[in-house]
Parts: sequence; structure tokens; C-alpha cells
Amino acid sequence: MQRKDSGKKSEKAPQSLFQLLILLIKGILKSIPKALMRIAIIAGVVFIIHTYLVIYPNGGYWNMGTRLSKMLELKQSNGSGTLIWCVMSASILSTFAYIRAKGIGNFFKGLSLSVPRVITVFDRKNGMTMMLICVGAFLAGYYWIKNDMLTLVLAIALLLSMAAFRSSFTYVVMWLGYSDFNRLFHRENKVFKDRYQVILLFSVSLGFLLYTALPKRFLSVFLVVGISIGLGVLSIMRNKNQTKAAVVFLCFNLFGLFSYIVYGDDGGVGEAGGFINWIGSDGSLLLLLSGFHRRWEPVSQVL
Repeated sequence: MQRKDSGKKSEKAPQSLFQLLILLIKGILKSIPKALMRIAIIAGVVFIIHTYLVIYPNGGYWNMGTRLSKMLELKQSNGSGTLIWCVMSASILSTFAYIRAKGIGNFFKGLSLSVPRVITVFDRKNGMTMMLICVGAFLAGYYWIKNDMLTLVLAIALLLSMAAFRSSFTYVVMWLGYSDFNRLFHRENKVFKDRYQVILLFSVSLGFLLYTALPKRFLSVFLVVGISIGLGVLSIMRNKNQTKAAVVFLCFNLFGLFSYIVYGDDGGVGEAGGFINWIGSDGSLLLLLSGFHRRWEPVSQVL
């Protein structure tokens, strides 16, 4: 595929992720002065806003346990605050760049068209894949990210990128990554389809939004994973062609649920706030199973 440049010379479009990386590096090197100026301006604005939020609303550099504190880089912070500001800056700049190039009308038109795209994809019997990715993003929030403000910002950024559709950077990366995968494993006549991007972006966003909205309790994991397992069983019953995918889906959810039970907590009553709160709390089931094993261990040795 060739792309004309000013009618004088043609530049070959990137055909792999490596070529895209080289193209990005060349673009940065050609515009170092402008890039440095933009970085300095953005860093200065972010620094001023961040400093104001720390010294006024937050009242200092200690983590107060609020949602605002999760967005800031404070003492004993794990670096997620910095990542939040980086994601917000990149999302805002890319959104403004798209609006400047295409117009604000096309931006809102792209957002409105995202809804029927998602509905169309779901009608094509891709619900199993979407739920699998959604639960994966939800569990990633529990095990890895552990910051509901970061998952909220990531979800909004992904949803905004859906407005650009084929013009978005995520689409280009997915298209080139899919091409690289096919070349690596010699998969011929495989074409990247638009619904792949819609499935990935919407499902990940939905999983992150669920993690942000639901209480950070053991019951939330049971709720999301339980509903997903139910949908997987329903898929097996209604569509035999998706049995293999549904089985993988069920195993994934059961593994995620078991992992949360094992690594959630050590099951202390004091930590749960009393015996009533301990029932169904993090680690209580594992503690009961562990006690059952310990109690029957001497009997098993005798037998």
C-alpha cells in the first residue's frame, strides 16, 4: 500500500509494528524542537494542577484514602498517580488533535456510531468473547491495577478512541499486530476485521468500569464471575458451535474466582470487623477449608 506525500514522492505505509515504531521515531526526531516545547508546556500545566490539588483539596502529601488521593502522586504512592496523568494527557491531546483534523461534529458523530457498532458486534454471536475480555479486565483491576481511578481514566480513554474508529492509533496497532501474528504463524488469507477493535475496546472498558463502580468486596468478584459463568452455561446450552469457547470461558472464570479466594486475605475476624462481617468476607472460605484439612489430618494418618 502506497501513500502519496505532497504529490512529489510516495512513502510506504508501515506493514508491521516494527515499521510503525521506526516511523514514529523518525517523526519524533524530525520535530524535536516542537516536541520538546509541547512536552514542556504539558508538563508545566500538569505540575501546576497537580500541586494545587495536593496542597489545597488533599491538604498535603499524605494519602487520605480518597478518590482524589488515588489520582495524585503522594508519599507512599505506588506510581499509579503518575500513570493516571499520563493517560489523561495523552487522551486529551489525541482527542483535540482528532477534533482539529476532522471537526467536532465528526467527533460526536463517531461517538454516536460506536453504539450501533457494539450492538452489531454483539448480534454476531461474539458475546462469549466480549464477556471473557470483560471479566479479564475486571480481574486485572483487582489483582494488578488496584486503583479504581486509573481504571476509570483508562476506560474513558478507550471509549473516546472508539470515536476515531479506523483513524485511531489503537486500530493501526491492532491491524499491524494481527498482520505480524499471521506472518509469524504462516496464517494465510486472514484479514483484520473492524469488529476486532470494537470487541476489544468496549469489553476492556466495560470491565474497568465494573471494577470502578462495584464495591471492592469479595461479593463483587462472586457477582461478576458468577453472572459470567451463568452466561457461559447458557451459551453451551443454546449454541453447540461455541461449546469449546464456552468451556475455556468457564475455566477462566473459575480460576479467577479460586485465585481471589486463595490470595484475598488470611481470614481473621478482627480484620473483618466482627463475626457477622467475617461470614463471607475475604479469606473466610479458605480458612474453613484449611481448618477442615487440619482437623482430619490425624485421622487420615491413622487410617
